[in-house]
Amino acid sequence: MTKNEFLDKLQQLISDYPSEETEKSLQYYSEMIDDRVEEGMSEDEAIDSLGSVSDIARDIKSELPLRTIVKQKAKERSEKNTPVWVIVLLAIGFPVWGPLVLTAGIVVFTVYVVLWSLIFALWVVDVALLISCFAGVVSLFVMCAKGLFASAFIYLGITFILVGITLFGFIGCLYATKGLAYLFSVVFKKIKKAIIGKKEE
Repeated sequence: MTKNEFLDKLQQLISDYPSEETEKSLQYYSEMIDDRVEEGMSEDEAIDSLGSVSDIARDIKSELPLRTIVKQKAKERSEKNTPVWVIVLLAIGFPVWGPLVLTAGIVVFTVYVVLWSLIFALWVVDVALLISCFAGVVSLFVMCAKGLFASAFIYLGITFILVGITLFGFIGCLYATKGLAYLFSVVFKKIKKAIIGKKEE
């Protein structure tokens, strides 16, 4: 397969999602092929190293905004002639499936909010510990100024403990935030791939 054939096929597979992002993707793969050819690969080898065109098209689509994907799928459905009996069944069944869909949406949104609220609470606790560290340093100097060196030594120990807990808390909050962001990005990609449907042939 030549570069032009590869790009033409890729464009055909993603042409139903016209956007700046798909144009950027075509440009990106064109440049990637050129780079690999410059590194010494033949055009065929460069294209083979990219993988299946259908898989690449599916990945490009899954990176598009969810709104774009849903809008395109709705357009595709409206262009198809849906049998009247399907519409009637959907209308009659709405009192059953409508509340179920709404409830599922509310549950998903609630889980999303609760998880991010927990992350926010962890950051608030860590900031409070950081403030306690500064308070401990101030108390240390106050005790030294008053000549209460035994108390100052105790405050020094407490401050060191607080600094350690704050540092570990900061690392934990950072990893928790990144982990949750990664989890949701994976979930949204799975949702988008499910909406896009089966692999293109």
